[in-house]
Amino acid sequence: MSIYGAIHNVLKHFETHLFVSEMPNDKVTILQSLRTIWHDIEKYSKNIYPEKTAELSHIVHHIPTEDLAITKKMYESAIPQFTRLKEAWSQEKDIKPFYSRLFRLLEELLLFNKDWEECCELCQGAMYYYVEKNRHIVLKQCRSCGNVYDADKNERLPVYHAYELRIALRSNLSHIVGPDEWI
Repeated sequence: MSIYGAIHNVLKHFETHLFVSEMPNDKVTILQSLRTIWHDIEKYSKNIYPEKTAELSHIVHHIPTEDLAITKKMYESAIPQFTRLKEAWSQEKDIKPFYSRLFRLLEELLLFNKDWEECCELCQGAMYYYVEKNRHIVLKQCRSCGNVYDADKNERLPVYHAYELRIALRSNLSHIVGPDEWI
């Protein structure tokens, strides 16, 4: 299958399985849908964006479903991004921008963020939540400029420090998100 065929399959699958309703029944459905189509995503993206493909592949295949941190608002925010992705693809058929948009959509859906209510103080970029591996504290990092903030205190941390980050799991975020906000 060509790269264009793979992209067609991904868009069709997302339209008929992932973004079929305003709100999915559960995150198992989301993860199963992504696992089903992941081969078509990864087949070509690993050559275009290898690091991002590896990061998202790890989430899709190795994070247990119950640990995945997906909120209702994250899913709702991903729907218009999918619509824009489809529209952009129908107009320009440019491979690299397609995968860039696709990965932004998947990050919006799979990496915990509160894009609808917070952004970086310096550049207004989206903040994604991580856990610092050594100190086990929840941090948020700006996707645009890379600044790191303490999630509890909302204080910017020194950039000169090298942080070892892993994605924040649902259990790490229980003090940040109420139980009724999760999918």
